[in-house]
Amino acid sequence: MVLKKEPRLISQNISKVLPPNIALLQNLGFSQIDIATFFQRYPRCLLRNPVCLQRVVHQAEEIFHIPRGSRMFLHGIAALVPLHESTLEKKLDIYRSFGWSHSDICTMVRKPPSCLTSSEAKIRITLKFFMNELGYEPSNLASHKLLLKHSLKKRIMPRNEIFKFLKKTS
Repeated sequence: MVLKKEPRLISQNISKVLPPNIALLQNLGFSQIDIATFFQRYPRCLLRNPVCLQRVVHQAEEIFHIPRGSRMFLHGIAALVPLHESTLEKKLDIYRSFGWSHSDICTMVRKPPSCLTSSEAKIRITLKFFMNELGYEPSNLASHKLLLKHSLKKRIMPRNEIFKFLKKTS
């Protein structure tokens, strides 16, 4: 199953990256079961350069304040690993351009961190719709972050049209 998710396992020299990354997670207090489950779900994360993984752990803890003991900590690592620092900064700049504070961003990232995996275009369009058209405040969206992950065209906009129709007829 892991090979299906990450076929590079066969060709990559895992003896150089896997042991230090496992040791890092063990030093953070994660059990072997947690690490094995994490590896099954996100094999690419443990195959990253150990320096990269340390940087991501630092970001999750120090920048986004995801508690190490939280179930979301490993999910935060999984969301941050594929992001280059410049890409992450561009995404955060989009939130800031809509008036989000660092606290709002941290609240959003703590549950679920996957909100950082959306494209810059999707983030921009979604924020524009919710904040400019519907009048949501950053703190409202940050605490209801799943709204940001739903499809605008397939889910949010059709439901909004129904809501507007019901509001008009009542």
